[in-house]
Amino acid sequence: MGVKVCIFILKYLLLMKNTIIYCLIASTSLFSCTEQVDKKSIYKRSIELMTVFSQGDTNTILKHHFPYVDQSNEMFGLEKTRIDKDIIDVLSNKPSIVQIDTSGRGYMGDYEASIVVKEDTNYFEIIFWLYRDSVDNLYLRRADLKSLNEDCYAHFNFPHVPEESVIFKRLSWQTDILRTSFNSGQIMIQNNDSIDYSFLRFRLKIGEPDFYINIPKFKNLKFNQTIEISQKVRAGDLVLVDIPELKDYWYEIEINKTNVLWEAELLEALPRPEYEECTFLDQIRKKTLIDCTY
Repeated sequence: MGVKVCIFILKYLLLMKNTIIYCLIASTSLFSCTEQVDKKSIYKRSIELMTVFSQGDTNTILKHHFPYVDQSNEMFGLEKTRIDKDIIDVLSNKPSIVQIDTSGRGYMGDYEASIVVKEDTNYFEIIFWLYRDSVDNLYLRRADLKSLNEDCYAHFNFPHVPEESVIFKRLSWQTDILRTSFNSGQIMIQNNDSIDYSFLRFRLKIGEPDFYINIPKFKNLKFNQTIEISQKVRAGDLVLVDIPELKDYWYEIEINKTNVLWEAELLEALPRPEYEECTFLDQIRKKTLIDCTY
């Protein structure tokens, strides 16, 4: 009797196991199909939006893609001003499509469609933020545009200043016998970044502090120079760097901790890290154009 009960229990558990596995497979398949349908819908809607924007009629854009806005009230006017005229300018020239990515998700569950287009040697990314209504229609919530070329070039047009990662910790010095001149000076720098730096440029200010305010402020600025160092500062290191500009520098008054206030401002750090926008642009340039009209 006990053996029969055990066999019954084993068969039941085996049946339940197969049922659970089947349900998991079915659920996964259903999710995949739903996701695939969503991507196709987003792709199709993106092409429709590109067509509407390329025609340049903002009233048509709002009428078809902001259906819940009453066109007679003030809100319609506000929505109309949000339409990015730059997107209309770019798409009106019918640039070639390089890539359409519908895998992104945005704030509040919005669907993100990223379209990269090419006009001559310029690349633009257009992002449509889409939402579904109660009957699964896709509508436009927002449209953004950025120039991939300009974003990358801006990286090189401005100095790399990781001021939150490169920290000036302490200024130390040695003086002459009269304590009115610096014999030498050093500044301690901590590199909290993930890369090594071989060149740092910063502005160093030293002066007499104002004792009559709570916030440190210079009363008389005695030293104000740009310092450049070509010493390697490895990632995570804390180093003491000499400041040749302070050698034999006359301070006018007695040099002590009470009479010396200093601050250092980072101006540039090299080498530059890899920039995500430039890497993306390099990848896009290698892609073949999509044969798609709008």
